[in-house]
Amino acid sequence: MRIIKLVTLILVIFISGCKSDKVAPFEGQRWQNGQWQVAIDNQWYQLTSVNDIPVATIEQQLKAKDFQWRRNASMAFVDTLNNIGIPLEDEIIVGVVNSEGQAQRLTIEMTNQNHRKSLFSTDSYPIAARTQSFSAATCHSFNLKKDNQQANIEVTKATKMLNKIEGIIEHTYAYKNRANYDYRTNFDCLRHQLSPSVTLTSFNNALNKLISNFGDGHFSMVTADRTESYLPFLVYQIDGQFAALDSERQLIEREYPYIQAIDGKPLSFWLNIAQSFSVKGSPQFEKMSLIKQLRYLAVLRQEANLPSSDNVQVTLSNHDASQTKTIELSMIDKPIIYSKWPFKETTKRNDNIGYLRIDKMGKDASFIDTAMADFANTKGLIIDVRGNGGGRRTILKVLMPYFLADNEFYISNLARYRMTKYDEPNAEGGYLGNRYLYPLESNKFSLAEQAQLQQFITRFSPQWTDQTIEWSPWHVMVHKRSDNPKRYHYTKPVVILMDHINFSATDIFLNAFKGRHNVTLIGQSSGGGSARSQYYFLDNAAKHESWSLVKMATMASYKSNGQLIEGVGVAPDIAMDYTLQDLIGEQDSMLDKAVSFIATQK
Repeated sequence: MRIIKLVTLILVIFISGCKSDKVAPFEGQRWQNGQWQVAIDNQWYQLTSVNDIPVATIEQQLKAKDFQWRRNASMAFVDTLNNIGIPLEDEIIVGVVNSEGQAQRLTIEMTNQNHRKSLFSTDSYPIAARTQSFSAATCHSFNLKKDNQQANIEVTKATKMLNKIEGIIEHTYAYKNRANYDYRTNFDCLRHQLSPSVTLTSFNNALNKLISNFGDGHFSMVTADRTESYLPFLVYQIDGQFAALDSERQLIEREYPYIQAIDGKPLSFWLNIAQSFSVKGSPQFEKMSLIKQLRYLAVLRQEANLPSSDNVQVTLSNHDASQTKTIELSMIDKPIIYSKWPFKETTKRNDNIGYLRIDKMGKDASFIDTAMADFANTKGLIIDVRGNGGGRRTILKVLMPYFLADNEFYISNLARYRMTKYDEPNAEGGYLGNRYLYPLESNKFSLAEQAQLQQFITRFSPQWTDQTIEWSPWHVMVHKRSDNPKRYHYTKPVVILMDHINFSATDIFLNAFKGRHNVTLIGQSSGGGSARSQYYFLDNAAKHESWSLVKMATMASYKSNGQLIEGVGVAPDIAMDYTLQDLIGEQDSMLDKAVSFIATQK
């Protein structure tokens, strides 16, 4: 399940945040009535100075650095002050005012324990008051399993964890009401079903089921206590059947490509269980999410009350299901990922068509200019983003200028950030600069361009919004030829190959090119997600000291026609699905279609 997917960034955060020797002076920090308040020995004080530097001076410098300076100071006090040139030693001297109004000067020791407390006390928000009384009779079961012999939850900690997640959803989550999911009642139901004999695993599984109903592929969790094995192959749906491929995208049994049963149970049995974990986003994303859940066979076995095993039995059939073969495989300790496929490289083909392979949206876009210089005189260009699950927007900013006319001012994406108590109001640089999204009056735009944006926004009509949320002003992603000094104007036909794996920054990429002159999209609809995710630390429900982390969206992101990207995605101009021969590399029907399409263009 997504609750145990450990991406590199999350690991870095945890290694640096939870398991390191980082230190902090305070047990917690908060801002009330314009005051910066800190917790010292379980008492709250107003902070007035740090090492004799007035708090007003520190705040002014931090505001100039980041609109989220309050949150950064709460989570990493030492690093945040170091970033503005205030080095801190093992002890600091602070000026404070206690609750009785008395000024004090205290020497505070930096400790790792304080850092941990401060880290987990950040992002605490109240949950909404209930307008109706709770009725346990209306609850559906979260299938919480009880077993006094297993690792069990601590009810107080589990309740605190649920309260914090719900509070974060209420006060920071941009898409809390997009799916019209009654999460408040379901949080109440989960709290109602807690008991000391509930296993930690089933509690985590139940929480992941709850999260899946928001229909947001970015909304996910990581917990420290998840250790399990995974299915040793990938599953792909082909013409109503399900093929089993290894990590190199080869059939695990050449003559028996299709899965009929796992552990003696028909595949439909496992898909029915996995349904409660699949993300209810766009139809294409939900379809992929459902299939991906099969990798987490250990969790599905637990849900089905079946015994765990280090092995798995797989019953496979030939093409017409007239023959079957059952094999036994060892489970693996890390899930196989679906992205970065097909295994192709950028090249100028022998038919003088450029092939630009973008397998991830990384921060290094230098290969774009190198490739485009080589493609200047080609008769067409194929851009292949299949299997690209997202990342950054840098590649789009570098590549798009090659397809812009002189003086073109192209708006591809609009978004609004959800404001929180930690954010600096009216931040000069806006709130989404790391997504190349800027306010309409940003100095990134000339006065004439600002006027053009104001005209555009008066005509812009978002097809979804949430009036219960405090949003930032509109931010826009704009493309100009001047974004890339190395660009030239490429005017030949362009085909972009896409699939259901495309998500997040790749959704933004495809949306930017959709409908452009001379550009044709071929393949499967993209997943549909745009979030600016943020991470929130939690103590988890374990009896022992442990941690969890939840990630969720902080912005609502739109196409220029007002349509949400989240839960929708980008549709191809020419729809095509993979064949089995495509998946195992014996052919590439989408690429062949792109080549033949370019040949027909003038």
